[in-house]
Amino acid sequence: MKMKLTTCGNSCNECRAYKNNYEKLDERESLSKAWEKYIDFVMPVENIHCDGNTCCAVGLGFIHENCQYKKCTELHGVEHCGQCPDYPCSHFDDGRNMTEQHMRDKLKEKFILEEYEKYVKVFDNKSWIDKYHKLLGELKK
Repeated sequence: MKMKLTTCGNSCNECRAYKNNYEKLDERESLSKAWEKYIDFVMPVENIHCDGNTCCAVGLGFIHENCQYKKCTELHGVEHCGQCPDYPCSHFDDGRNMTEQHMRDKLKEKFILEEYEKYVKVFDNKSWIDKYHKLLGELKK
């Protein structure tokens, strides 16, 4: 399967909001609960839908046309931050505090690894871009 990343480097392949994934197995109810628990983001299940547009999916309130990553990637002529010769730059933030360690520290005993890996890890954009770079390196060998 080809690695599909959003403009900022989140993983579409692993995201439960991405329609190609929830059409196979709908976990949006659990996703909604996990978003609220881990990132304090409330989204009704019926509004969780991403068409894979990689930045401006209609219906996801935190994704919009003024996305700084969309503007920057368009300016640099790349699909996502990981393809940019200036990566990482001052516009890029390391996973927006979505790393496993940050979530462990934030939630303490409420942290559940399986839950994090299924519903939140997709937003740890630096780790996905690192994987993308590793795959590129392996393909060039």
